[in-house]
Amino acid sequence: KDAGRLVSLRETTPESNDIYGIARQTFEEWRSQTTAYESFATHYYWPGILTGTDKAPLRFYGWLVSAHFFQTYGVQPLLGRTFRPEEATGGKDHVVVLSHRLWLSQFEGRRDVIGQSIRINDQFRTIIGVMPAGFLPKPITDPVIFAPDSTLLGPDNSSDRYWKVIGRLKPSVTHAQASKELDVIATRAWCYGGAAD
Repeated sequence: KDAGRLVSLRETTPESNDIYGIARQTFEEWRSQTTAYESFATHYYWPGILTGTDKAPLRFYGWLVSAHFFQTYGVQPLLGRTFRPEEATGGKDHVVVLSHRLWLSQFEGRRDVIGQSIRINDQFRTIIGVMPAGFLPKPITDPVIFAPDSTLLGPDNSSDRYWKVIGRLKPSVTHAQASKELDVIATRAWCYGGAAD
């Protein structure tokens, strides 16, 4: 939905212009101070092994995502629902949303998968939703499973730069205006510049 308003964000060092993921402190500063964006979403890679189905164990890569990830992309699930804010906290994050291709390949497109328990990395998780086919903009390849990222609300790890961040611009804001605003916020917080792709 309105894919032109989605912006991929990163951090760079002024000295070398090396590109980094986003640090937690920068992300929280952006989220609390921005006037240019409607919302932000984070994700990072999550490898695992899926068992508990009638198929052989499956090695996969998925994404751990922030609670408002799907709302930021503006996409509704094909089946079920996406994550609630409280599910991005430790102890309440044992839920997953399936990609369309995993739903077809591992669950044969069954509509009764919602509520089914599966085992991922020796932890039981409940399937709460299935996304439509190809909902992520190209050239991004669908991760096969999405789970809520509880580390955003967990113990402080503000210096780690491994989050990938997507922002949704407000309708009247240009990419240049938004990039300038995030540069100012990030420089204040970390003495690094935020850049928008």
